[in-house]
Amino acid sequence: VRLYNDRAAIKRDNGDTEGAKLDYMRGLSIDSTYTQLWGGAGTAIFKEGEVDIACNFWRKAVKTGTAEDSKKYYQKMIL
Repeated sequence: VRLYNDRAAIKRDNGDTEGAKLDYMRGLSIDSTYTQLWGGAGTAIFKEGEVDIACNFWRKAVKTGTAEDSKKYYQKMIL
């Protein structure tokens, strides 16, 4: 799961938001409690200009995630 997250983050940071979203979704299909997958997907969506949808993903990261530090980070991102 972490590999999907890491690869997605690299794609996202290099401008391949579509590829990043696919990797985030693949990772989430394996572990839906992996906070960084939800949050990273939200950030990729945010980069595409979809603020409301991004906030929904960040809310999901906060609600279902298990990584407390990451949950706090994504809570701050929600508008």
